[in-house]
Amino acid sequence: MTSPQMVRLDEHLQRLRLNTVRERLEALLQEATKKELSYADSSTAC
Repeated sequence: MTSPQMVRLDEHLQRLRLNTVRERLEALLQEATKKELSYADSSTAC
């Protein structure tokens, strides 16, 4: 997680105390990329 967007997203997730999402984020994004899911689809996979 080094891009500015990912850093900002991680900060927001931490502030919102969404620790499970923070822990699974990279795996979820990789899965979405493999399956070519849209943002809306991938954001409901949690």
